[in-house]
Amino acid sequence: MTIHNQLLSDTMTLDLSALIKKYGAPHFPTKRNPVGTLNEVFWSAFFATLNEILYENREGEFYGYGGKIYDPTSEHLLRQQLTNDILRASQEWLGYLALSQLCNARHLGGVLTHLKGMTQMEGVFSRPREYIHVANGVIELNGASPKLVGFDPKFYSRNLIPIDYKPGAKCPKFIEQLLKPLPADDVPVLQKLFGMFVSGINFLQKILILQGAPGSGKSQLAAVARLLIGPVNCTELRTAHLGDRFELARYMSKILLIGADVAGDFLNQPGAHNLKKMTGGDTIGLERKYSNHECSILGVFCVLITCNSRMTVILDGDRGAWLRRLIILAYEQKTHTKNIPHFAQRLICDEGPGILNWALEGLELANQDVASIGEIGLTAEQRTRVEALLDESEGVRVFVVNHIKADPLGDMTTEEILQHYAVYCGAPERGWYFNQRVVERQLPDIMMQLFRTSPSKHILRDGKNARGYRGITFVP
Repeated sequence: MTIHNQLLSDTMTLDLSALIKKYGAPHFPTKRNPVGTLNEVFWSAFFATLNEILYENREGEFYGYGGKIYDPTSEHLLRQQLTNDILRASQEWLGYLALSQLCNARHLGGVLTHLKGMTQMEGVFSRPREYIHVANGVIELNGASPKLVGFDPKFYSRNLIPIDYKPGAKCPKFIEQLLKPLPADDVPVLQKLFGMFVSGINFLQKILILQGAPGSGKSQLAAVARLLIGPVNCTELRTAHLGDRFELARYMSKILLIGADVAGDFLNQPGAHNLKKMTGGDTIGLERKYSNHECSILGVFCVLITCNSRMTVILDGDRGAWLRRLIILAYEQKTHTKNIPHFAQRLICDEGPGILNWALEGLELANQDVASIGEIGLTAEQRTRVEALLDESEGVRVFVVNHIKADPLGDMTTEEILQHYAVYCGAPERGWYFNQRVVERQLPDIMMQLFRTSPSKHILRDGKNARGYRGITFVP
């Protein structure tokens, strides 16, 4: 058989003789079938040569290069493209008319199986990289200063910052309106974390909490972060659902997880502990709907939370991990910022390139911190905020240890404990946030651990049964 050295194409030419020499003919006859069988290895190599494509094995996804970044591609679409290639080859290649009879589901499935092995690049999108995709090119960060180059498939990314890179661009309104309410020491920390956001990888392993008065600008700052990183690269963080079966699959391919204007018990939800591995670089198994493929993702997500009230967290004996993860920046100004409709959108429209440059400067500062001290540099005040949150989170246990003791003849109702604990939280030296539901949820475990007593519905008060605990009493 003779064959043309190239398949006519609008996009590229292909040296078929080299492929045939390495993998064999596109199809070959068998004893039982004169039409023969498809050479699946040849066609997988043919397709991989013609297309910039990769297979992410941990996620079970194909990605094809779309001119700027790699986009997810379904196997159904790949089957159709393979069918078109084989049918076209049967018409253009001399002596290979029988190829048209071999485009069946079994052969196409076999080609895709071989294609997975030929193009597999596990974890390629989760690796630290020295480049960032932006709207007008790729910023290389491995030189003395950022350098804009053209898009190229060698730069592996599936996320693009939808802002043009313009060296020298500034953002005076952003700095004046949204950074001024922060304490002076908090601004550099915020800048470093924004730099980490645009890098696409949580290499600092931090969770950022913007906490303070309503109307102080923190929600607008979170909106700016979302528009800077790109809405398609962000999603809502829902701690109440983190333990659900398919929830983690929502975060696949995302950069920034945002919990906007959350309640004080946002980190007290049963699934909130998953945030530690979602930001700590751990490999996380997950399930996807309508798929039996065993998937996993790397926990390198950036997290931004805004909250008007004081927050607490379920420590579950892991105070150290939360201490390393959390950063709290305080919006403490008394006067509210002026309410401007669509202010974040206006800022991005007017100063987007300047805000991007501000974040890139922060990325450089963050890398300097890592090189010198191994983590982001924090002041004593910033560390104290996290310590105070963790102390408050352990407040129920501390209260029980110091103010309740064992007494074989004593008993206490839950209502009595709640009343005393509310007074304890409201003391001037504490000023802690009191959440009745959180206290009631924590009490049974604490009482069992400290006093070996379980909840009872038969604590007698004023001739009526009430919920509470036996064998304990208040410390005089």
